[in-house]
Amino acid sequence: DNALLRRAVKRLSGRDATFRNTDTSGMTEKAAAEYSQLAMDERVRALKDALKATARHLASVPGRKSVVWISEGFPLLYCPPHLPCIDYSIDMRDAAQALNEANVALYAVDPRGLIGGLSRMTGISNAESAGRAPQIVPGYVGLPPVGPEHVETMNFLAGLTGGKAYYNDNGLEDLIQTVVEDGDVTYSLGFYPSETSQDGKVHKLSVKVARVGVGLRYRESYFAMKQIGRASCRERV
Repeated sequence: DNALLRRAVKRLSGRDATFRNTDTSGMTEKAAAEYSQLAMDERVRALKDALKATARHLASVPGRKSVVWISEGFPLLYCPPHLPCIDYSIDMRDAAQALNEANVALYAVDPRGLIGGLSRMTGISNAESAGRAPQIVPGYVGLPPVGPEHVETMNFLAGLTGGKAYYNDNGLEDLIQTVVEDGDVTYSLGFYPSETSQDGKVHKLSVKVARVGVGLRYRESYFAMKQIGRASCRERV
């Protein structure tokens, strides 16, 4: 209902996020890298805190909820020059756990639109450079995703919560409408692990159906923590 949405928006009060200036002019290369690392840390923590706050706010609302995150993303593995790489997947898993506990699916929408270059838009590594092998980053497991830069975080969060990431598309309004329609038909599946199975570890989830041509969207894992006591997953058809 557009009228209800407009009234709800008018009651909201915005809050400006305060981030450090990213200008590193006059700094040495190492000092600039350290400064940029601090800026990235702040950005990641701000996103994690915002997603956890959103989860707390929506936890009391019954049923499956969808949150649309409009962002250009950020690197899941950040490797500034002269410094060790930083893996932000732990922070994002923490945020995803809060969203899952509140039955919230995260949908990421990249507002950059179509990306003209070939790099990362095909299955060929470095297509614009005659397919040279990509740089191997120590400690990084897996291949870089096909798509615009930094969408790996979008795919990571969306996959953990049962949502989807949308990018390389100029139809921003249509993408958001697709997200809204994506939750029209949902099924709730639940199971109750035994007390002995609450081992404080992450367990993978898999949902399969026999019907041909059905697309599923569900959270990919659950945290077996004693304070949770119940794990559930969602299936979208």
